[in-house]
Amino acid sequence: MIIKSSAQEFKFSFICKRSDKYKVLEQKLYDKYPDLKNKEHYYLCNGNIIDIEKTIKENKIKDSDNIIINFIDIEENDDINVKIKSTDQNFELSIKCKKSDKFKVLEKKLYEKYPNLKKKMHYYLCNGNSIDIEKTIEENKIKDNAIILYNIDIFDNVV
Repeated sequence: MIIKSSAQEFKFSFICKRSDKYKVLEQKLYDKYPDLKNKEHYYLCNGNIIDIEKTIKENKIKDSDNIIINFIDIEENDDINVKIKSTDQNFELSIKCKKSDKFKVLEKKLYEKYPNLKKKMHYYLCNGNSIDIEKTIEENKIKDNAIILYNIDIFDNVV
């Protein structure tokens, strides 16, 4: 039997018994290519997904069959877009960021565009929740295309 990667990165031939469980063959593959253990993948033979707990015979794999290993891209897109708007409608800024960014990274981008805002006492709200600038976008439960309100503290102008 031959196992090939879907991207033609490798080709691995081996001899086995029809009574061997597929996971035994998978272990031989891991011995030769240890990095495969760290990648999410599945196997196809004749259009069918192979059950690694079943034998070669139970998976209906024949001597001349090619087995294709397919890798699953599990990388989640971490990029999101948010919009920061002032409640007094003086500005609006769209920012692309990562869910793992601390909110203060967005605040810094806001100050780069509108430096005068740095001097004002303010707070942020998103979906009725106050935002902690020390927490990440995800920890603040900010989703893609969220609108974040920049609110000037009413006590800012009190002397």
